[in-house]
Parts: sequence; C-alpha cells; structure tokens
Amino acid sequence: MTILVVGASGATGRLLVEDLLGRGHKVKVIVRSSETLSDFLSNKHLQVISASVLELSDAEMVSYVQGCDAVASC
Repeated sequence: MTILVVGASGATGRLLVEDLLGRGHKVKVIVRSSETLSDFLSNKHLQVISASVLELSDAEMVSYVQGCDAVASC
C-alpha cells in the first residue's frame, strides 16, 4: 500500500510515518524541510517531496497523489 502524508514533519505526522514504514508500507511525504525526518531518510520505502503544499498547483498535487491508496493530512 502507498500512502501520501501531508504534514509529515510535525509531531503527529512523524509518528504516522514511523508507524506506516514499520508496517512495510510505501510512504510519500510532502514537507517543506526533511530535517525532522532524518531518522527515516535511509528507508527505501520513503519518498520525500520537498514543497509547500500551499504553493502546489492542482496538477502537481494530482501527480503526487497518483498511485497512492490513501492520503493523510497531519
């Protein structure tokens, strides 16, 4: 299963990412900075998208959601 997590660098988002990766899911995250996710950056199931979700166009967001089974906004 592939899950897109928006707000993954916050307190709740980081816990969700950790749990999802621990369960073997593929996780895409949209974050302004990946510094707070440094514990997970070496995980082969993590894809980091560096962007501000507020500045993404509709087309960009559609491309990031494509192929995902679920989206979580933290």
